[in-house]
Amino acid sequence: MIPRRPLVPSLALAALLLPVPGNCAAASAPAGEAGKDFTLFMGSDIEVGRNRELQLVRDFKKGDFMVRDNGALVRVPVSAKNGIDFKISRKLKLAESAVKIDGLGIKRAYTLAHDPGRQLIAAQAAAQASVPDANTAAMQLARAMDERGSATSAPSSTGPGAGPGLDQGELTRTQTNLMNATRAADAANSAAGSGVNSAGSEASRLADEVGADAFDALEIVFRISSPQPIADAYLVVIAQYRAPDFKPGLTKNWVYAEELGTIDDQPRRVFIRQGGFPPGFQLVNQDVHFYQHGRELASNVAAKAVPLSREEAHEYMVVEYLTESKDATNGPSIALGIDRQEAMPHYTEALLQRQIFIKVDKAGRPQGVYGDKYCIQSTGDKFLDGLVSRVRFMPAVKEGKAIESVAQVRIADLITP
Repeated sequence: MIPRRPLVPSLALAALLLPVPGNCAAASAPAGEAGKDFTLFMGSDIEVGRNRELQLVRDFKKGDFMVRDNGALVRVPVSAKNGIDFKISRKLKLAESAVKIDGLGIKRAYTLAHDPGRQLIAAQAAAQASVPDANTAAMQLARAMDERGSATSAPSSTGPGAGPGLDQGELTRTQTNLMNATRAADAANSAAGSGVNSAGSEASRLADEVGADAFDALEIVFRISSPQPIADAYLVVIAQYRAPDFKPGLTKNWVYAEELGTIDDQPRRVFIRQGGFPPGFQLVNQDVHFYQHGRELASNVAAKAVPLSREEAHEYMVVEYLTESKDATNGPSIALGIDRQEAMPHYTEALLQRQIFIKVDKAGRPQGVYGDKYCIQSTGDKFLDGLVSRVRFMPAVKEGKAIESVAQVRIADLITP
């Protein structure tokens, strides 16, 4: 099988090809402009420590980064407790798959347990809860006073003109009720006053905490979608922060990953709040990156994003390849293939295994399809001719110089994995 070239451009070459804005600010352009299905952007490779060495992250599943060990993917648990080492390498990348991000917001926040606003609401609710108790006690006191007044004004049931008045036992009962109601009212009023005063004191304390800028969490929110479904996607947030007690100029990296599942054309809200930061930390820099099986996806929020057409992307790849291939001698390799759906209606799995020969020029463009290695016999397949015309190659090189060549491939090799 003919080798396939990964889409990883070099930083040095990109500096020569990327347009430079007049104000020298970082360029940013939406991915997926009409006719420009590729995006050149500044991405990040992530390496994690395992067995005393840093290894490139190949995937993220069920809370763990995945690295390759002897051809197999193995887990590297990610937690604040295991003291895992990270290395972040910024690198220009070229990608065809892109996601759209709307309303991206990244800001410092409070964890729920340390949110002064939530604590203030709780304190106010507790103070207000004591007020109904005081009102109830006041109503009971008023009722007891009415009963006491009725008892003292009623005619005696044993004296002259005896009638249906209260006897001595009833009078004693109303006096006791009045005394108990008075004590309850005093206690309730005292509690209510204490609660209000406590709430005021707590409000003042919490206001001081807010003013102290004691944020201890990071909050990220956005909506994500993609014109084409992307399965098994995940995000990685990379931030640099500085704590109040850090020495001048010292920062630390913070890395957080989360699975996103399948991204499709229906925008989906993503909300993340993660604590563990030292209170009062300051954000120095922050980026959100999106990946699928270790391959970084382009997005409209990626740094230095530049949309490219298919031909522009191929030209870029060829120039970069030749720059890296000084003194090398290699055969041609497929750079950009075709979509499986284009071939499957016309070819069975058996026909996809058919061997063909393609002339490739110095620029990596196909110049004809043949049925023999001498490029004499035509395949007689006009549909195949059309498919091959859209394939792009890395040209063969001899001692670092691009040369014309013949690529021997199966039809299946032309299909993008």
